[in-house]
Amino acid sequence: MYLQKLDEISKLQNNCSSSIVSQQKRLKEMSQLVKNLYLRLVLGNVNVTLLSKQSKFAYKDEYEKFKLYLTVILLIFSFICYFVVSYRFLDAILNFLLVWYYCTLTIRESILITNGSRIKGWWVFHHYVSAFLSGVMLTWPDGNLYKAFRNQFLAYSLYQSFVQCLQCYYQSGCLYRLRSLGERHNMDLTVEGFQSWMWKGLTFLLPFLFFGHSFNLTDMDPETTAHTEPGAAEEEPLFSNLDLFLFSLIVGLVVYWFMSRKKPEPIPEFKKLDTPTPTTRETSFIKKMKKTGKNIIVFYGSQTGTAEEFANRLSKDAQRYGMKGMSADPEEYDMGELSHLSEINNSLAIFCMATYGEGDPTDNAQDFYDWLQENDDENLSGLNYTVFALGNKTYEHYNAMGKYVDKRLEELGATRIYDLGMGDDDGNLEEDFISWREQFWPAVCEHFGVEALGDDSSIRQYELKEHTDINMNKVYTGEIGRLKSFEVQKPPFDSKNPFLATVTLNRKLNKGGDRHLMHLELDITGSKIRYESGDHVAVFPTNDSALVNKLGQVLGVDLDVVISLKNLDEESNKKHPFPCPTTYRTALTHYLDITHSPRTNVLYELAQYASDPKDQENMRKMASSSPEGKALYQSWVLDASRNILSILEDMPSLRPPIDHLCELLPRLQARYYSIASSSKVHPNSIHICAVVVEYKTKTGRINKGVATNWLKNKLVTDNGHKSTVPMYIRKSQFRLPFKATMPVIMIGPGTGIAPFMGFIQERAWLKQQGKEVGETVMFFGCRYKSEDYIYQEELEEAERNEVLTQLSVAFSRDQEEKVYVQHLLKKNKEKIWKLIHSDNAHIYVCGDAKNMAKDVQTSFHEIAEELGGMTRTQATDYIKKLMTKGRYSQDVWS
Repeated sequence: MYLQKLDEISKLQNNCSSSIVSQQKRLKEMSQLVKNLYLRLVLGNVNVTLLSKQSKFAYKDEYEKFKLYLTVILLIFSFICYFVVSYRFLDAILNFLLVWYYCTLTIRESILITNGSRIKGWWVFHHYVSAFLSGVMLTWPDGNLYKAFRNQFLAYSLYQSFVQCLQCYYQSGCLYRLRSLGERHNMDLTVEGFQSWMWKGLTFLLPFLFFGHSFNLTDMDPETTAHTEPGAAEEEPLFSNLDLFLFSLIVGLVVYWFMSRKKPEPIPEFKKLDTPTPTTRETSFIKKMKKTGKNIIVFYGSQTGTAEEFANRLSKDAQRYGMKGMSADPEEYDMGELSHLSEINNSLAIFCMATYGEGDPTDNAQDFYDWLQENDDENLSGLNYTVFALGNKTYEHYNAMGKYVDKRLEELGATRIYDLGMGDDDGNLEEDFISWREQFWPAVCEHFGVEALGDDSSIRQYELKEHTDINMNKVYTGEIGRLKSFEVQKPPFDSKNPFLATVTLNRKLNKGGDRHLMHLELDITGSKIRYESGDHVAVFPTNDSALVNKLGQVLGVDLDVVISLKNLDEESNKKHPFPCPTTYRTALTHYLDITHSPRTNVLYELAQYASDPKDQENMRKMASSSPEGKALYQSWVLDASRNILSILEDMPSLRPPIDHLCELLPRLQARYYSIASSSKVHPNSIHICAVVVEYKTKTGRINKGVATNWLKNKLVTDNGHKSTVPMYIRKSQFRLPFKATMPVIMIGPGTGIAPFMGFIQERAWLKQQGKEVGETVMFFGCRYKSEDYIYQEELEEAERNEVLTQLSVAFSRDQEEKVYVQHLLKKNKEKIWKLIHSDNAHIYVCGDAKNMAKDVQTSFHEIAEELGGMTRTQATDYIKKLMTKGRYSQDVWS
């Protein structure tokens, strides 16, 4: 009997335990559900740590939308409570919403601040104050004191919500302006000026209002208070039928909203939650280096691919010195880990940094540049580094990015292993790099106490795989990023996902001469692409099929074989040198640059395949840093403009395997053109103005520019099919003044007139809208009036309609003595100086950087000296200040 009872008690205990565990599990799940629901409502659907610049901006945009929608709801609610009904229950709901709203804002703002936003402290403090006072009103007991405060608090809430709506509208306009200017680099998205006085006033207005009211209440007549109290006792109950009805309605709407939101959530949310894990792993270059046993990392900031190519060469060089290197895109990694690089023995960070535009970082180095600027407290004392800078001396800010990185790393405590290298693309960038590299590696060996292994054999980075049986739907046919992206177009469109724009017009601009200047119009209807006057359009050209076929014939290969080149380093982010699987024909047509002269490293790697010892010797000599080798490379390759096909034709013994050649050739880059139209006039069309490049080399061959000849052949209809151009927009700083009344001076000879056609169209549009437009002065130049005076009709019509207040054209070869735009500037010096010095005119220069832009700038120096009574140094500083203020802008190329 005793055992039976004991068994029953044991079973009961087990049942109770399992029941308790089950209930605990359910409570835990419910609490987790409630927690997740609250976090979704408060934080939005995003991690607290935002890993990319795009996610930061997306969260900022979500924050602005949330603030705007809730502000409108609170505005309506406050209006109803103030003017329509007077129920304590509705007041309580309003005050609860205010507390929740301001607490939510402070949390979201703290997330933005931790991710780089520079939201001011008083801005967040205002929300703390508002949340506190709303909480006071929520918990204040009913009575005369509450009634005395109620109307003023509601009036304040109305005023606050209304002004915040205005602020949201104003800030959205400012953010749109920032995007259109291409300036959305940082998280500094607080708009000063409008909100500064407003929010500071609101923050401190309400406490004084409350304290003043409290002071007045202490002076109230006690009899008045006594008389009002009985009336209060005779009021209706706190919850009337209307209260209950409104409460039920609100609860029903909230429940319906949550239920309706749950339907589309389950599957997408699981997919989103899975993504952070690999992203976090991939952003740590320290973990990757430790895992693969590498101790040298080469970061590159590259716009055209040259810096990336140099980085790859340096990372391969490391193997010849008993080290292991990897190249890395700073945009893909957490650069804050630089301080931990000292954890790896004999570690070194190399930076190949190109300068883009007017001293700016390249697109992929922008985040790294921001990080260097913002982290003053970073300690990089254990970091060994060196920098090679890539730039062009014809530009004002020569190698600015490389110089800044070199200086800034030293300021943060890092140790420079070797001096800053300076590469000049206006001279011989390849020679500059080789000379620097030849001295850099011995310095590394001396610092770390290592010796060169003496192994100069070729090091392959990719292995070949031929596909004999593959579904052709999985083969790339020229797509830049996503497979079949040209068949199914999905916005947004950028460098990795270009839009296929239809060519609607392709006409020759010049009336005569031996050159071909063309005007193309691309249709972007339905793409959601937006551009502004002064922006650049990037197009992805293809190589001439005749060159591709000839290359295949010389090498004796079937170009239609489907292949993949797979990286031997499985941990590398770059799995293939170009989209794979694909055919040799597609790779040589769409992905590889076969028209430029190959760099010395390509010659060095290919030398082993030359059967003639003399050819081998010459190729290795050209790849060396000896004076004879440099001279031979300069004369035989660069001066003769030999591309890879010319070299193979002139060296019959050189027949490399095509897969190794494809591995070594650089990627075919997008070409950029200044947009020759205004989106105000042509919202669905982008205009291009370009001159076709074609010249005869010293070897008697005809070399043709890849992009311009490809565009020239883009007829509106080609064999019954519409011609298309893969393109995207690159934002520019080359912008008309914000105020249309500001005068502008435009200098653009030849195809440098392109952006000014957009400026003129926009100024004409503004005049048609009835807006006042400042003086618009145009200086254009060409060779002959009868041959290449492009856009003559449009310019003369703009002058007749007084859109152009002055049109000055220099025809350089219509007379014995050549006349250029800089001469016309000097001829009109009095008016030019008045516009610049007195009327705050903006100056714009577009065209050749090497000669024209320098001569124009010299002319402005001379005008400032002569009419401004300045010395040459003062005049130079004066023009530099104009550049700093954004009143002297250049869109130039070399």
